[in-house]
This record gives sequence, structure tokens and C-alpha cells, in this order.
Amino acid sequence: MDETSKQILSELQQLNKRVGGIEAGQKELYQLYSGLEEHTKVTRSMVVKLTEDVDQLKGSVTRLENDVEQLKAGQARIENDVEQLKAGQARIENDVEQLKAGQARIENDVEQLKAGQARIENDVEQLKAGQARIESKIDTQAEFFLEKISKQEMEIFMLKKKVG
Repeated sequence: MDETSKQILSELQQLNKRVGGIEAGQKELYQLYSGLEEHTKVTRSMVVKLTEDVDQLKGSVTRLENDVEQLKAGQARIENDVEQLKAGQARIENDVEQLKAGQARIENDVEQLKAGQARIENDVEQLKAGQARIESKIDTQAEFFLEKISKQEMEIFMLKKKVG
């Protein structure tokens, strides 16, 4: 074999080695590509799942925002109710004070009525005593007049006897 043939054979062997290396590299690249494709599928499914999760979270956030708005509205109603209760309480406290003042006036009036009643009872007692004195005087005067009338009737009777 001559030098040229050896050289060609050597180059062919090198080329075969290179082709073997390229084929091995291609196999490795294919495996990497297949792994990347699989990883891409997994990543896509994760992205889909994450997108669904984000959509669910958006829905949850919207519900939470609605709940917060409802809570704020409820809080505003409660605050309004509290203000109305405070105003009602103030009116009740004012009414209680007015009732207490009215009660004090009534109690004062009752005391005045009791004092007036005591004065009236005293006056009634005095009137009864005066009536008893007057009745006693009337009885005394009536006896006196009856005695005088009896004497006069007697005198008239006697005079009629004398005249008649």
C-alpha cells in the first residue's frame, strides 16, 4: 500500500471516528432534545396549572374584595346604628332627667297637698269645735227662749183666766 492509500485510509478512519463521534453527539443531542421536549411539556402543563391557579386566585381576590366592600358597608351601617343608638340614649337620658324633675315637682306638690290637707283637717277640727260651741250656745239659748215662752204662755193663760 502506498503512502497515499495509507493516508486516505488514515483519513477514512479519522472520518469514521468523527462520524461515530458525530453520531454519538447526535444521539446525545437527541436525548437532550427529547428531555427538553419532555421538560417543555411539563413546563407547559405547569404554566397551564399556574394560569388556572392565577385565575382561581383572581376569582378569590375578587370575592375577597367584594367581601371587604360588604364588610365596609356593614361597618358603615353598624356605625350609623351606633350613632342612632347614642342619639336615642341621649334622648332617653334627657327624658329620664325630665321625668325625675317631674317626679320632684309631683313629690313637692304631694307634700304641699299633705300640708294643705293637714291645714284643712285642722280647720275642720276647729269648725267642729266651733260648731259644738255654737250648738251648745244654741241649746242654751233655746232653753232660755223655751223657758221665756213657757212663762209667757203661762202668763197669757193666767191673764185669760182672769179676763175670762
